[in-house]
Amino acid sequence: MTSNLEQDVAPVENVTAFLVRWGFPDKVEQERISSGLARLQSAGADLHGIFVKAGSENTDAALASGQRVFHSFQELLQSRRAADLVAAQASIVATTLEEASRQSRVLANFAHEVQTCCAVALRESTTQLRGETSAAPTKSTRQTAGPTGEQ
Repeated sequence: MTSNLEQDVAPVENVTAFLVRWGFPDKVEQERISSGLARLQSAGADLHGIFVKAGSENTDAALASGQRVFHSFQELLQSRRAADLVAAQASIVATTLEEASRQSRVLANFAHEVQTCCAVALRESTTQLRGETSAAPTKSTRQTAGPTGEQ
């Protein structure tokens, strides 16, 4: 008499063998897909962190720059002499140019970090694929194998 566990496992093995025979992912391929998805998830989390960091830096600096421009405009409106007017205008222009320069540095750093993150993910995927192609059985062997592995 067979146990309940043996009765439950046999149909699962038959279904798995049937699916493998018809080209559905077997356990090795499922693990390969899972590792690929894990790499994709890791790269996505890294990219999210990069986006958050760049956005935070940009927001903080823009707020500070906005306050400086606001104060410069107040000085511009309160100026009574030509020299004060020119100084306030120069302050507004300097603040605007400094902010543009800072934003270009943040964007350049952001682009570099995204490029590095994508290059690392691509390198890891390429390394795994090279390892799989050198160790994988040929496709014709897998397709001609029966449910029990016999040909």
